[in-house]
Amino acid sequence: MSRRALLVIAIALGGCASSQSAPGSQPPVEVGATTQRIVSAMDNTKILGGAVANQVAVGVTVGAPANDVWTALQAVYGELKVPEGTLESSSRTIGNQQFRVRRKFAGESMMKWMDCGSGSGGPNAETYDIQLSLTSYVTVISPTQSTLTTRVSGQGSDPAFGRGNSVVCNTQGELEKKIEQMVKAKLGLK
Repeated sequence: MSRRALLVIAIALGGCASSQSAPGSQPPVEVGATTQRIVSAMDNTKILGGAVANQVAVGVTVGAPANDVWTALQAVYGELKVPEGTLESSSRTIGNQQFRVRRKFAGESMMKWMDCGSGSGGPNAETYDIQLSLTSYVTVISPTQSTLTTRVSGQGSDPAFGRGNSVVCNTQGELEKKIEQMVKAKLGLK
C-alpha cells in the first residue's frame, strides 16, 4: 500500500475518533419502527408490524362423501376464478396462498369479505391492493359425511404507497360461508 493511501486512511480514522461523544454522554441513537413478518408453521399466525392476524379455519359438516365434496369444491374454486395455486388430490386441498385482488372478488365488494381497517376514504378493503390467501380442504367423517374447512386471510396495501405499507386484513367470515353454500348447492344439499 502506498504512503498516500495510508495517510488517507489515517486521516479518515482520526476524523472518526474526533466525532466521539464527550465523556459521560450517550452517543446519538436513531430509533425507527421496524416491520416484521413471522409465519409460524404450527398455526399460520402472521405478525406484521405488531399486528397479528390468525388464519382461523372455518370447518363445517357436509352430508356427502368426501370425494363428492372434493369434486364440488374444485368446481366452486373454478367459478370463483381463484388463480391456480395448490391442488392436492391426496389431501383434498385446493387454494392459493397469495393472489392479488382489488375492489371486488366473486362479484362482491371486498369489504364484504375482508376487514383491512379504514382510512379517511372509508374501508381500506375498498381501495387497497389485497394479497388474498384462500385455501379449502375436505376430510372424511364417515362414508356419508365430510368436513369442509376453509381459511381466508390477507394483507392490504395502499396502491399510492406500494407494498411497504402493508396492513393485516382479517376475514369477515362471509367468503367461507359462500364457499360452503356453493358446495352444498352443487351437491343438492341445504
